[in-house]
Amino acid sequence: MTERRGHQSHVGRAFPHSRLARTVCIASAVAGTGAHLLYLASIQGRWCIDDAYISFRFAENLARGLGPIFNAGERVEGYTNFGWVVLLALAAELGLDLTLFSRLASAAAALLLVGLAVRFVLTRTEGTTAGWILGGLLVADGTLARWGQDGMETAFFALLVFLGSTLAVSEAEDRASFPTSSLVLATAALVRPEGLLFFGMIRVWALVAGADGNRFRDALRASDVFAAVWIPYFLWRFWYYGFLLPNTFYAKVGASKSQLARGAKYLFEFFLVERWPLLLLGLVVLVVLVVRCRRLARWEMLFLTLALACALYALLVGGDWMGPGRFLLPVVAPLSAVIAVETAATLGRPALAGLAGGLAAGALFALVSWHTEQASLLKERPALESRVAIGLWLAEHAAPGDTLLTNEIGQLAFFSRLTTWDLHGLTDPHIAHLPVAAIGEGKPGHEKSDLAYSFGKRPTWICIPSVTTRAAEFAAAYPVLREYRLEEAPLTLSRPRYGILLHRTTPLVR
Repeated sequence: MTERRGHQSHVGRAFPHSRLARTVCIASAVAGTGAHLLYLASIQGRWCIDDAYISFRFAENLARGLGPIFNAGERVEGYTNFGWVVLLALAAELGLDLTLFSRLASAAAALLLVGLAVRFVLTRTEGTTAGWILGGLLVADGTLARWGQDGMETAFFALLVFLGSTLAVSEAEDRASFPTSSLVLATAALVRPEGLLFFGMIRVWALVAGADGNRFRDALRASDVFAAVWIPYFLWRFWYYGFLLPNTFYAKVGASKSQLARGAKYLFEFFLVERWPLLLLGLVVLVVLVVRCRRLARWEMLFLTLALACALYALLVGGDWMGPGRFLLPVVAPLSAVIAVETAATLGRPALAGLAGGLAAGALFALVSWHTEQASLLKERPALESRVAIGLWLAEHAAPGDTLLTNEIGQLAFFSRLTTWDLHGLTDPHIAHLPVAAIGEGKPGHEKSDLAYSFGKRPTWICIPSVTTRAAEFAAAYPVLREYRLEEAPLTLSRPRYGILLHRTTPLVR
């Protein structure tokens, strides 16, 4: 049976391969990705991105028995990764360093994703050409390497989505008696809320393009399994926090043309600026498919559907401040798998297909890893190191019961261990629910604020560089700031502005 005939019949049985050839192909992809992860980790340095420490704070409080909260006594859902927070809480309970644990867990998820993706492709193609092409594309992808070595849930979520989708393909082909994919996707929905969207798209695919049989009955059974996990979680979080959606959604997302425009720019940068060689290769393959009147396999249609759903989500929420990629990492492996398989099939000769895939991988590394992610990490590293230093300094010099107001709550809150209030409302319902007519025109997640309200809480310390470096100007507009004096931490910082603090000298009257 040829590779293309296997495509046309949509049969998902494994093609025979030499065990050695298959093992070498998978191991090479995993090892190459590991080297890429280590390369970017060396550039980023010791610390995770600031937002990771928000989850760390929730996890530590959960491990301490305070519940999944940011500040003691404040039930605010300032995270969107419950499953990841629970995993981190288990690590904290064991006394593990959360920075190191989260980065190792992310790396393990990324490497497992690469291995599973290459293995999946090898089971659906003759020879190993497509596997080698896919491996090369994944090794070169800077987005996968970036979020595969950072401490957020991104790589773990991408792994769960890919695993759930491939299990759904196998279940549709083999008429499985139990929808294991639903359990995996339910877990994904606990890790990221858009997991619910991916589950829905997979169920729609199974109804429309799945294997023959009682598709409606299978869909109900899969939905029941998913609901048995997700609905109790949803009811609990609604009871615990009091809102239908996480507080972060209200703080970051609105409804405006500007937000859609920002989301469109996010997609443009990810697909057309960073990945145009990959899309060009995909376009060539598509033209060949059309000319030869050949169809994509069912699993390929599923992968493309999931990519479309993910792109739509990123568009509607207006993208992300961390650069193009974090919200779109789940599409990297599926899209690369489709392009790798179709490149190997349409170009025919392994040498020609390998050359095309190699050129695309090289361009991908230059555009995404070298030009975008490396530059982003080099820019971010001084801020990470400076915030950690100030957080540790506050932990040593602040008095018991002191409070902190800042616009970057992750590292400062985690290392200082002070009650910390967020200027932009990620952990404050009042600010999060403020209407902003022009939302979408600023930095995602940093567009809402109420300075009079935040200063009126009279925090002991204020660490907001845009305020502290212009303290006299802000004190004229907000008289409460006259109770504060400037205090500069005696530290050598890569970003000295983080060391300039406002310290309240007037005691509170209780």
